[in-house]
Amino acid sequence: MEKQNVLDTQVGGNHYQHFTPQPMEWFSELSLKFIHGNILKYILRYPFKNGKEDLQKSRHYLAYLRQYTDGVNHQVYDDGLDFISQNENVLNSSQILAIQLFFLYLEFGNIRHLECLDVLLEIMINSEQ
Repeated sequence: MEKQNVLDTQVGGNHYQHFTPQPMEWFSELSLKFIHGNILKYILRYPFKNGKEDLQKSRHYLAYLRQYTDGVNHQVYDDGLDFISQNENVLNSSQILAIQLFFLYLEFGNIRHLECLDVLLEIMINSEQ
């Protein structure tokens, strides 16, 4: 009997199945920390699931990261660009900018990138109905 791919099933919707690779798969490949994955997860799924609430959740994790960790993970910025190019038909321009800012932060550890991401998330939240 053939095993079913765990990524073929999603509990609570299909909002991650829009992406290739799916966020869980991508985050695992990059060995992202839990907090980093959650910031990106909520940015990616907001148009497909909880809208404004998901952006607020992303911003909440971002606030924690800014307050309690140095956050430096030195991931390669190109990893974010690869995901964007594979999913450009699904991502909106705000999501693309948010991913770019986040990966710039991961690569260089500059807190200014997080501050810009925070402002972008606030704008995104305020523009949601």
